[in-house]
Amino acid sequence: MAIITLTTDLGSKSHYLSIVKGMLLGAALKPTIVDISHDCEPFDIIESAYVFRLVYDYFPPNTVHLFSINYNSAQQGRILCALYKGHYFIFPDNGSLSLVFPDEDLKVWEIAKAPLPSFVIGEVMVKAALQLFENNYNSDQLFLPLDKYHKVGAIKAVVSENKLTGTIMFNDSYGNAHTNITKNDFETFTSNRKFRINLSRHEWIEEVNTSFSDSKGGESVGKFNNKNLLMIGVTRGKATQLLNLTKNKTISIDLL
Repeated sequence: MAIITLTTDLGSKSHYLSIVKGMLLGAALKPTIVDISHDCEPFDIIESAYVFRLVYDYFPPNTVHLFSINYNSAQQGRILCALYKGHYFIFPDNGSLSLVFPDEDLKVWEIAKAPLPSFVIGEVMVKAALQLFENNYNSDQLFLPLDKYHKVGAIKAVVSENKLTGTIMFNDSYGNAHTNITKNDFETFTSNRKFRINLSRHEWIEEVNTSFSDSKGGESVGKFNNKNLLMIGVTRGKATQLLNLTKNKTISIDLL
């Protein structure tokens, strides 16, 4: 079964998105289309890459992932195809691929480069995805091998003396704040010592729970998400509203 995921900054109600889906469904081989997100902030490759990384490997091998965020910023207008653990990724060469895979070894091809048509998503990226399906994923014959692509540094949590500081990367639909503090960073920093996660001037938590159900309604909760990144929420509430934990704000953890 041909599966394609879509991650774009088109907006879930955009007519552009409907065009993309119409092009896919109008092909001879009609793939199963799965939306990952179309509602991350436009042009924000950092947030979109964070969300995509939470999701992509839940899909089966040979899934083609089309990621179109701020493609106008691609180096030389280049569009890439990458292969990792049986998954195919079609990305603009704007650093977003390196944000999803900061340390992994990828096999990468060049699909196209400037001058590009006006509707890159449909005329280049969708076409490339369909070519992969129709040619049994034979990317070596379809595209040009590429040794180097544009990379940008990921925003990482920082340890300074007795403080670990991270950044809120994404707010989900429940108002939970997802950070870039990994479970490994957290456990290395705390080393089973008492700690305080500072949420606001008058709000903090001193433990990390396994689920939100461990707390009463209205309580602030810290837990690790499905990729072992620290997230903060409010039981039956929204941390974005109640604690003002919005994207790009910092979260600090102090040792007690």
